[in-house]
Amino acid sequence: MDSKDEELLDFAHFVATKLESSRDGWTYSRDLGDLKHIRYGHDSTGHNSFKGRLKRAANLKRLFGTGSFERSIFGDVKRSPKQIVTRAYIRAVLAFRKSENMPDGQINGNLVHWEEDGEYIALFQPRVGVKVIEFIRANPDNPYAQEIMKEIRACAALSWSEDDEEASDDEAYEA
Repeated sequence: MDSKDEELLDFAHFVATKLESSRDGWTYSRDLGDLKHIRYGHDSTGHNSFKGRLKRAANLKRLFGTGSFERSIFGDVKRSPKQIVTRAYIRAVLAFRKSENMPDGQINGNLVHWEEDGEYIALFQPRVGVKVIEFIRANPDNPYAQEIMKEIRACAALSWSEDDEEASDDEAYEA
């Protein structure tokens, strides 16, 4: 294993054990506390724009269920005037409101948009990473250790360039 690989493993070990919560273990939770919604800055365009919501709410075919989609599912069901108006009102309210854009959960206090990501991170969290690092260091000639190291290098290349200041700033904390 060359010195760059050792530095990469040292850095991985440092960030995996930097915080006590990382050493104790992370938990995934679907409980978002009192979070109401997440909104990106560009979220006032397209589907969630006022104009887009108003357009959906005023779509008569959609409101009254006369579109081909509804007919293909429900057929030509006869509804009373009260049912038609009630259904149109409910559809208008639903079409006009903004979506909440809520994440599926959180892991270690960090929001995750997809439940599967949170569950995966919970299974392969820093505690597991430390054991993988120990395995690689104890068995550098093992073909599995070499394949894992190859993937670690590839993942590092995806996120950081050689001259990335963030990684070098983190290394300063180690001193």
